Amino acid sequence: MKKILLTVCTSLFVFLFASANNADLFTYDVEAVDQELAQLQSLEDYVCVNPGVTLTDMQSENNGLLAGMNLNMNTGGFSFLSGEPPLGIPSFLWGCVLSWVGILVVYLVTDNDREETKKALMGCLVNAAAIIIWEVIWIVALGNGLWLY
Repeated sequence: MKKILLTVCTSLFVFLFASANNADLFTYDVEAVDQELAQLQSLEDYVCVNPGVTLTDMQSENNGLLAGMNLNMNTGGFSFLSGEPPLGIPSFLWGCVLSWVGILVVYLVTDNDREETKKALMGCLVNAAAIIIWEVIWIVALGNGLWLY
């Protein structure tokens, strides 16, 4: 039985490796990227020619260079500053997956945000409850298996 299972797993691994070998994940069309960024390049050229011009000034003047552009003013990597979960991962998952370490990370990254820390604590408690339930089921399934501990 072990040989059959090993053969099936090996065959599956070889098949998946062979089919993923021809994946073209890291190629892109340079022309398409340049075409998409052409409008942004013209905006950059305008700002270089006219020093001191700000995006707010251009928006108030309804400058034609901004037509059709979606310039998001989000801070990007600093998502914890805009009320989003730390590093884009929900605080509940931080606590559930990493336990007390996840609570600490959420507490430090969100600059002592009580709500986010509470969500991480709830995730940690759910993780602890799941582990306790699993252990109880395991002990009952083994039938007085306390000798394992």
